[in-house]
Amino acid sequence: MRDRVRTVATLNHLFIKVCCANNLAQFSRWFDETMHARYPGRTWDTNVSNKWRKNFYGTVAMTDEWVQYLDVLFPDGRYYSAQEAMCAPLASFPTQPLAGMSNGAMGALAWFRDGPGHLWHAIWEEIAFDVWDADSYEAALDDLEMKLYSNFDCDEPIAYEDLAQAVRLYRAQLPVDDQARLKYPLEWGIRSYLCLKLAIAANQPDVLGVMCDIADYLADIELARLKADRDYAFAIRKEWMRRGLSCAPSVGEYVMNPFLSLWDQCSSEHFRRRYAALASLTDWSLRPAK
Repeated sequence: MRDRVRTVATLNHLFIKVCCANNLAQFSRWFDETMHARYPGRTWDTNVSNKWRKNFYGTVAMTDEWVQYLDVLFPDGRYYSAQEAMCAPLASFPTQPLAGMSNGAMGALAWFRDGPGHLWHAIWEEIAFDVWDADSYEAALDDLEMKLYSNFDCDEPIAYEDLAQAVRLYRAQLPVDDQARLKYPLEWGIRSYLCLKLAIAANQPDVLGVMCDIADYLADIELARLKADRDYAFAIRKEWMRRGLSCAPSVGEYVMNPFLSLWDQCSSEHFRRRYAALASLTDWSLRPAK
């Protein structure tokens, strides 16, 4: 899964940066012609072989060799704009992105290796058990909750860095032994999972084409924990009661879309609007891109 997610996300990101390509065939032709201009001694037949189609759809992961080729064309955050000459509609020249574009400075290699906002590291790298003590963890979780919910309520974008932080906090509280269970209150797991679901839901439309995969991967982890730990499942009921809600969601509903239950039972109009929007966005984040 890791290589598939990295491949699909990287290529979708780079495809947007090639303004003279509107489909995979045009992207392939652009790549072949641009690389041939730089390396005329080699034949580039990706358009004929449908090489990029297999990568874009995630059926074949990119090898390090092809990531390096892409990094030649995308060493930083540059875009490629079509030249006006009618005789060369696929010819292009590199331009730097506008100031302030999120993740604009990352090249192809960095995108594939680290992910936007170091998201791949947050999802798959090993996390030290003692990366946060209890006080530091609670402070980090408080800060993230405040930022995510306030940004969402104000229609401010939630960056990939925020999603990566949500993943780190969620993974850091997962129990690895009895000591971990004693160290972090169970409610922190619920709060961090809600932050995670919010950050994924807010990244719609899914321009990278991988949010469904990421959401399913983390939902499987949460479901496995609920099945193995009755205390954690009971903590969800207590958390819903603490919020003044009478009925906790089923395990399946909580794992896939916890905002449905929050929306259905919340009495505050402000929070009902918030959770209704999140429930709808979460539903979309679970639908694979066509």
